[in-house]
Amino acid sequence: MIQLRWRFGRFVVVGFVCALVDTAVVWALDRRLFPYGVAVTGGFFAGVILNYVLHARFTFSVARLHAGQLLRFVAVVAANYLITLAVVALLHGIGGVDVVIAKVLSLPIVAVNGYWLSKIWVFGKGSIGTGGTA
Repeated sequence: MIQLRWRFGRFVVVGFVCALVDTAVVWALDRRLFPYGVAVTGGFFAGVILNYVLHARFTFSVARLHAGQLLRFVAVVAANYLITLAVVALLHGIGGVDVVIAKVLSLPIVAVNGYWLSKIWVFGKGSIGTGGTA
């Protein structure tokens, strides 16, 4: 149980660091007068790439990275995006909750979903090329 908490704690720390990198890239590109779409896209991709590498190496101790893991990771990111949209639509669109609050309320759901899918499917023991334990 302690290992599970430690690994989930690492997962949360990596997510926080990647969110900071994402935001910093958006800020830097915006300050250099890039269109907001470019700034947000740059930040998003910087965060996702860093997220993949840090989760593989730090959170799940994967010995070797491979394309299959990356594709599964992208699928998890897409699923979490859809979950976020659904939660915000439900809370904001139907329930009238402020959109930012609705987005924040979606984060624990997305974090738990992302952790378990990453642990079991993306970087788990059955994933080719993993060196760590899931």
